[in-house]
Amino acid sequence: MPQMIDDQEMENVEIPVWVAARLRQENPNVAKAIADLVIWADKAKMWMYQADADFEKIVGQLEREK
Repeated sequence: MPQMIDDQEMENVEIPVWVAARLRQENPNVAKAIADLVIWADKAKMWMYQADADFEKIVGQLEREK
């Protein structure tokens, strides 16, 4: 279970109503929805880095085959 910070340690953050509504579609607990979004974004970033590395590897192989 991830360590959670105390509400008193956190600054209040204002977000537009539509953003809160969209987050609540994912999870009624907005804090959990934000945490899930950050985790998903980190995973997507890793997938992109891996795809980029794979692409470079393929391009290198194709250039050597010429």
